[in-house]
Amino acid sequence: MIQPGSRPVTLLLLGHVDHGKSTLLRTMLGLPRESGSIGPDPRDLAETEIPLGWGLVHRRVERIVQTARREYRVIDCPGHQDAVKAIATGASRPDTALLIVSAVDGPLAQTREQLLLAGEAGIELAAVFLSKIDATSSVSVVDRVEKEVRDLLRDCGHDGERGALGSVPIVRGSAMSESSVSTLVGALDERIPDPPPEEGPFLFRVDSVMADSERGLVATGFVLRGAVGAGQAVEAIGFSREAPQAFVVGRVESGRHRQKRARAGDTVDLVFEGGAIGGFDRGTVLAAPNTIAAGTRFEALAYLRATSDGGIDGTVSGTWEPEIALWGVEMKSRVRLREGAVATEMIKPGAPVRIEVELAVPVAVERRLRFGIKEIGRTVGAGTVTRVTGERRGGS
Repeated sequence: MIQPGSRPVTLLLLGHVDHGKSTLLRTMLGLPRESGSIGPDPRDLAETEIPLGWGLVHRRVERIVQTARREYRVIDCPGHQDAVKAIATGASRPDTALLIVSAVDGPLAQTREQLLLAGEAGIELAAVFLSKIDATSSVSVVDRVEKEVRDLLRDCGHDGERGALGSVPIVRGSAMSESSVSTLVGALDERIPDPPPEEGPFLFRVDSVMADSERGLVATGFVLRGAVGAGQAVEAIGFSREAPQAFVVGRVESGRHRQKRARAGDTVDLVFEGGAIGGFDRGTVLAAPNTIAAGTRFEALAYLRATSDGGIDGTVSGTWEPEIALWGVEMKSRVRLREGAVATEMIKPGAPVRIEVELAVPVAVERRLRFGIKEIGRTVGAGTVTRVTGERRGGS
């Protein structure tokens, strides 16, 4: 039974082209309601262009699938490059992923690359669907392919020993079979825990600040996660601050009207009475105390747009000095190819790359934080923080 107030689980479909992702999604949408739901026309899987921020877009199909237990927001990136771009830039923000592998072909190059990138981006695998069982010649062939998949999961860090979800189940079947897909959906329902209604502790991006003689210090911005209300303690983090500074929210307002609380997705004014000594600037974030820290160095997974799409000209080896766009501001940085990177031996357009970033000023930074990459005033890529390194100031 779906719990009131629960949010959908975002499920990203991974897999090599022509291994059955789109067919699987069609069957999921066409199942009877008690097993898996109906959404828009089940045959209508038209791709849409989704903005990634910073002027970037990627193509994907997104549909809601409802089961007896929950709703799934299922995302399928039909092209391999779109899947790579979605993972590397953090575009889809999935809770988990489902890997589809053809029992006829087994895991191929695109399968490995997507698994490696997903692991680096912190996306845990919920299950593997071994498709096209009906087209294989014998059970021994399927057994061999399943062993190859298990070995690949282990090589790519998805063996389940360290993950919160435990060992990854492999479900055999056909993407065109309602019975097979019902079994898969049941395995997903059983394995994936219900997500919390509010996604994590309070985090607020400050877009503008104004000192008002009647109201006090007013920070206008966007609630990225959690919730906030009057009387709540928050910390101002980053953007040239030597240490976090504590404040207490006086009021929450929208269009000068008081609100009891603001939640994720709301654009509001947070009013700090008494002038809030010290203040803060655009580029600062407000957060629940001890939940995020400021830093200048991190490792990341990034995707650089192709030269034909406005990306950098040629390749970069050694140190690169683009601007990093974070929290609504752009700052100078030094970017280097990460030691031991396997995606590429140099920074080049149209490909994923593993990098080390050093910022000129400390900002709030955490794993899975998204950022833009700019050069000479144009956006040339985007990325996701995979690990915070170096000295950190405040927070957890």
